[in-house]
Amino acid sequence: MMDTVTLIYTCKERLSRANSPFSDFSRNSKGFAQAILSGDELRRERGLYYPTIRYCERPVSGGTTGTTWELAIEFSIPKLLCGNNLYEFNETSLGSIVQTLYERIIEMGITFIQQADIPHLYVRRMDIGKNILMRSRLEVDSVIRSIGNAKVNHHLNFDKVDYVNGGRLVRFSSKNEDIAFYNKSKELEQNSASNDTLIAAKFSGVLRFEIKMNGKRLIERRMKDAGLEIPDT
Repeated sequence: MMDTVTLIYTCKERLSRANSPFSDFSRNSKGFAQAILSGDELRRERGLYYPTIRYCERPVSGGTTGTTWELAIEFSIPKLLCGNNLYEFNETSLGSIVQTLYERIIEMGITFIQQADIPHLYVRRMDIGKNILMRSRLEVDSVIRSIGNAKVNHHLNFDKVDYVNGGRLVRFSSKNEDIAFYNKSKELEQNSASNDTLIAAKFSGVLRFEIKMNGKRLIERRMKDAGLEIPDT
């Protein structure tokens, strides 16, 4: 199910302190500029989840003169809607995702993006996640060890395998794609929420499976492999 995504919005003009909530711009002699708007302060103040928004200003490539200005809006869909990523959401939740994201970026001072624009923004990054509830944490660790011992490089075009936290996470990485399996139980121990689903998960084992994809071509290829319709852009 969908987890973290990065949406790209192309600005109609250069952003500055005068016309945006960004206050700290870094620039270099090659015409690049960037700024970051973090939702951490609002998160602490209001107890809600907010995206991270990055502004980037760069010269147009390919020998064409001019400058592009874009915003990269990065957020976790489950955390946006319910504060944690134990719950799972898919494309049927698009209406709630768009409305909540729009409300949060307005609170962050981004007032020039319309709610109707959001479903049509370019997706630069997409993470897919699945939580698998198991009988115990020991069972989760056993599955992770078995995955780590599998010779998957004979079947998958991945060039890196990592083992961290005493074998609690295994990752297969390439340039634009990352697959990870890890024990989510430790993360849930730190969650102060008290709903029944979280309580049940804390006292059992949760195997987390994530696929991280960067780039439009890769995302569209994986959608095609899964038999999903690729929307017109």
